[in-house]
Amino acid sequence: MVGSLKLLHETKILKNTTPHFTHVGIVAKDSASVSYVYEPLFRTLKQMKVQIMVAVEDKVNVPEHLHLQCQFLDVPVIACQADLVMALGGDGTILGAARAFSKQAIPILGVNLGRLGFLADLSVDDLETELIKIFCGEHRIEHRNMLQAEVKHLDGSNSHGIALNDIVIHKTEMARMIEVSAHVDEKFMTNYRADGLIIATPTGSSAYALSSGGPLVAPSLNTLLLVPISPHALTQRTVVLDIESKIDVKLASDCDPFVAITCDGQEQLSIANGDTLTITKYQHPLILLHPADYDYFSILRTKLGWGVNPTNQQL
Repeated sequence: MVGSLKLLHETKILKNTTPHFTHVGIVAKDSASVSYVYEPLFRTLKQMKVQIMVAVEDKVNVPEHLHLQCQFLDVPVIACQADLVMALGGDGTILGAARAFSKQAIPILGVNLGRLGFLADLSVDDLETELIKIFCGEHRIEHRNMLQAEVKHLDGSNSHGIALNDIVIHKTEMARMIEVSAHVDEKFMTNYRADGLIIATPTGSSAYALSSGGPLVAPSLNTLLLVPISPHALTQRTVVLDIESKIDVKLASDCDPFVAITCDGQEQLSIANGDTLTITKYQHPLILLHPADYDYFSILRTKLGWGVNPTNQQL
């Protein structure tokens, strides 16, 4: 299988003297928590002479001295008009943006206002400088694989979800184990007795999967991970599969009814005895926009504290 692991897409550095983007969508959880970012952001976008579309819970109070007109639009409308989306917040904001904009192949640029920020590259301090470079073409484009989940219910109906990080089947009530069977490409793999099962992309390998003992996987690899959560059998460890694999998961016949499926920890699907959860690669990868000096391993060193003496850290 090692021979089948190929780079999904070579990272590109683009350079040009004219702005690459003319219609910029901005998404954030709400306007109040990110309001301090608007002035430097809008000032730079005005300098780049782009049209701004905003999707937040409340309308943005645009600084009057900027004389800038913004359109306040719903996410589906922005998805039809923007050629770049800026996600203001933490990784959760980008996860939501990935599900909303990947189908339209709109690049997403993250501005980190959260704590960790594996996916959001830009900091507020460097926002104006980096944005000017990016709009003049000094940036990297990266494609990230996503997963799609389909639950086939006994009554003939189907439920669907997509995820950039992971799809998790887990308990929703008491802290008891669940039992599920997993098939890979129509072949039985194993039964899991565990607190749950994580099916993660390489992007999600640094999220819930890592906390559950899974490995870090470079996001350029065409793989997915099956990571049991606190398995009863200590020999059941993470399995790395080709991204083109089809995973079918079913509950054991005597499994408790309080089980659910979560996509990126943000969207939930129901599942019951007799239903089948099928996970495959989503046909529309996420397009991430990075600064030209983006370095994945630098992100890992910084975010995971590699080489830092823990005795010098304070909570």
